[in-house]
Amino acid sequence: LLIVGLSVVAFTVDNPEEFIKKISSRFLLKMATYPQEKVYLQTDKPHYVAGEKIWFRAYLVNAITHIPSEDSRYVYVELTNRQDSVLQRVKVARQDSVFQGYLQLPLEIPQGDYILRAYSYVMQSVGEDYLFKKQIRVVNPRRTAAQVGTIRKETKTQPVQQNKVTENLRDI
Repeated sequence: LLIVGLSVVAFTVDNPEEFIKKISSRFLLKMATYPQEKVYLQTDKPHYVAGEKIWFRAYLVNAITHIPSEDSRYVYVELTNRQDSVLQRVKVARQDSVFQGYLQLPLEIPQGDYILRAYSYVMQSVGEDYLFKKQIRVVNPRRTAAQVGTIRKETKTQPVQQNKVTENLRDI
């Protein structure tokens, strides 16, 4: 849509080639002055048990060219709950164009879904939508909340029978 709009404008000006060069140079100047970065976070698995380490590797690239970015020296990785409260945060330094580390899950963390959020210092100013986010599941067999649900059955011979449904930790 942007290209079509620029093409229409380019044909209505006196010198379309000069107009396109001017727009291109301004765009490149803006990208050089205000570089944008993107983070991708890779984890060792999608599900964790309370007390485990979440091992990760983060890649920081230029948002336009996808070439590794050298602008930021650190990546921040956060574990947040559903209410967007930060439970843990680590600051990871670059090592051979890659950022790697781990977050230690507490033994008493409640079972549920959490969000891993990753960003660089530069990315903090562009808004929440531009940060990397990944949902992970945490299972805690030490807490009674390890039960996923309770199914109640009523029969004529037995008043109430409860079957507890739990997650099989080996399948996760």
